[in-house]
Amino acid sequence: VIFGPYDSSVAGGHPGETTHADVVMAQTVVKEACEKAGVPLIGFANPDNVKKMVRNKYRMFLVGHDVRPDGRLKKVLDVLKKMK
Repeated sequence: VIFGPYDSSVAGGHPGETTHADVVMAQTVVKEACEKAGVPLIGFANPDNVKKMVRNKYRMFLVGHDVRPDGRLKKVLDVLKKMK
């Protein structure tokens, strides 16, 4: 299951406010439902949030929709390697 924080913020009437309490609550509900059902939770990763995503039991990461010239994938992989 993919949780889209931006999509949720728009749907909840708080466009772009991905840390709004309503968005965080929706994300928590989805996360708990995934854990209960044994379904992997998928999220959008970047070098700044990937550690938190691992702690929050995300099991798959979207790093970009297309090839990114900024090297985001390598940066995310570097962070994950250091976590071992």
